[in-house]
Amino acid sequence: MDVMQKQGTKISVDALVNLLQDYTKKKNLVKGRELCSYFVQNGLHLNTYVGNHLIHFFASCGSLLEAIQTFRALPRPDLYSWKAIISASAKYGQCDQAISLFQEMQQLKVRPNDHTFVAVLKACANIKALSQGRLIHFNILEAGYGSNMFVGSSLIGMYAKCGSIEEARKVFEQLPEKDVIAWSSMIEGYARHGLGRQALELFKEMQKESMQPDKVTFVSALKACTCIGSLDEGKLIHAQIVARGFELDLVVGSTLVHMYAKCGSLDKAHNLFTKMPRKNVVSWNALISGYGSNGLGQRALELFKQMKQECIKPDEATYVTILKVCGSLGALSDGMMIHSQIIKNQLDVSACLGSALVHMYAKCGSLDDAFKVFERLTKRDVVSWNAIIGAYVLHGLGNQALQLFERMQQAGMKPNRVTFLNILKACSIISALDQGKVIHSQIIEKNALFDVHIGNCLLDMYAKCGSLADAYGVFDEMPEKDVVSWSTMIAGYAQHGMSQQAFQLFNQMQKHGVKPNSVTFISMLKVCGNMAALPEGKIIHAEMIESGIEVDVQLGSALIDMYAKCGSLEMALSVFECLAEKNIVSWSSLIAGYAQHGLGLQALQIFNRMQQEGIKPDDATFVSVLSACSHASLLDEGISLFQSMSQKFGIFPKMRHYLCMVDLLGRTGNLIKAKSMIEQMPSQPDAVVWLSLLGACYTHGNVELGRHCFESVLKYDPKNSAAYVLMSNIYSSAGWLQEKT
Repeated sequence: MDVMQKQGTKISVDALVNLLQDYTKKKNLVKGRELCSYFVQNGLHLNTYVGNHLIHFFASCGSLLEAIQTFRALPRPDLYSWKAIISASAKYGQCDQAISLFQEMQQLKVRPNDHTFVAVLKACANIKALSQGRLIHFNILEAGYGSNMFVGSSLIGMYAKCGSIEEARKVFEQLPEKDVIAWSSMIEGYARHGLGRQALELFKEMQKESMQPDKVTFVSALKACTCIGSLDEGKLIHAQIVARGFELDLVVGSTLVHMYAKCGSLDKAHNLFTKMPRKNVVSWNALISGYGSNGLGQRALELFKQMKQECIKPDEATYVTILKVCGSLGALSDGMMIHSQIIKNQLDVSACLGSALVHMYAKCGSLDDAFKVFERLTKRDVVSWNAIIGAYVLHGLGNQALQLFERMQQAGMKPNRVTFLNILKACSIISALDQGKVIHSQIIEKNALFDVHIGNCLLDMYAKCGSLADAYGVFDEMPEKDVVSWSTMIAGYAQHGMSQQAFQLFNQMQKHGVKPNSVTFISMLKVCGNMAALPEGKIIHAEMIESGIEVDVQLGSALIDMYAKCGSLEMALSVFECLAEKNIVSWSSLIAGYAQHGLGLQALQIFNRMQQEGIKPDDATFVSVLSACSHASLLDEGISLFQSMSQKFGIFPKMRHYLCMVDLLGRTGNLIKAKSMIEQMPSQPDAVVWLSLLGACYTHGNVELGRHCFESVLKYDPKNSAAYVLMSNIYSSAGWLQEKT
């Protein structure tokens, strides 16, 4: 072209446009810009025909700004000009701009065609602009495109992506004719919303109507199988894919790998993956995600490393998946290495990726790093805030979580379902009843109480804050109650010693046809143990067996504890011996049972057997075994065990361990040693410790020390009636007149 210009050769507009089209195909932005300069110099860019091709060229080469500038220079843009610039804006993520251009086009009385409507509907779908989408739907009906299959399919997609699956189905039903695109859009919409069963029913109906699925349909149907975990139906669809020759298609193959992996058939997923002639980042993500979600995090990490070795560049989805894996494994060093790779690759840390980093650091125990990542995020959405609030909740730091929630609201960010779940847990952790009630009022304002998970969290919060009346109020108002709702309420009653109410609710639950789960049974066994209600405990045990629930280590420990508290040590031991797996809780429960009944030697035998089987005791085990020594007056054994806590097991005694030792020393008449132990305690002794020694002083008739203990009790609890009674008894036993106190 430069040579022709120098020679003064006149080039026709058509030839120049053909040249521009060639540059468009090759995406040669440099040459295209040179040609554009020639057009501008000669005023040809004002020609609508030339201008439209320039818009198309710049849009194809990714230069939306130059496409817009070219469009704005046109004195009389036609329908193609508007359609091209609206499509380009939507394609490059400027969806608000696309919608504004469409509105401007209408104001200028330019009548849209089907392609224009499809372009602007795509923009609405991308940013979930449901209200604008509805207005455009009205425009479509006015323009007479309501029965157009091309436009109808886009409407279905728009409504589905904007969350209105009912309106999507209505458009689908009203289409006089449906092509494969319309069917695929509706199936994809159902799958997107987790309505896999409806999607698969529509997939079958489509075939009954003699409509052959294409690649897009198969991908949507496979996603439906994935979301409901239907491996059998996924296999049937796979067979159809093979019959149609689509199995080796990259997108279809990747979706098959994802379906098999998510449905737990990892061998099949891996075999398909290895057979794929081509693999891209989506294929690798599917397999890595499958291993990660099935608890095989180490294998997922190995695949991630293999992926990089094969020069496949990870994308944001890869990093989000593998960071989640690192969090579940507690693999902090791997997580930090991946974080450094993200920085090295200059990947934009989006709100989604930032949230994944926050979550990973929190799960790996590095809360400081989690907070640093959050503070450095340039863009924070509700997911980011949920991640950092959830991190503090995970570490039991309820106050900090509440402070972050306040910051979130000050930043103008509206809480969603996950926020409420996190912040209610924060209130539960610190028994923040007043803040919990404020959150409850916000939930009511948002009509979120209809969400059974939020309702359950409210129940748990009120129960843990000791407000059982409020908890029952929420329970009574919940439109839907699942087994967790009933179990949470029963657990609340059990926790606060309201055994009668727990039994009544348990009976109501069964009358409503809700089957108890292991959590329900654990709570009811606790109630029976607290009441020493052996017959009722045996009935609960029988119901557990009848329901087919496996007696795991948690349920087994609860049974052992119940039978021990009810005085049936034979049954407690029988349950213990039948457990397929025994952990520290089950061993401690049995030791505590023997301790409660004063069988110290038997408790020590169980304690020694536990160590022989390689189970290391924890601080709760030592409370049980020291209590056993105290009840059986086994002084030497108790002293030896107390010393071994720190020397042998690295467990530093807490207040309850000291209380056991004070009780043991007091029972055996070593009152001065007991007093010395109290004075050597690392933390300030409370009224309970001094009251224990005061009881020993009464037993052994030590008036002077008893008096000292009595004064120490009153120092912490001036109205302790038990102290007054014991001191009075000490004086009476000694033949002294009771002194005024």
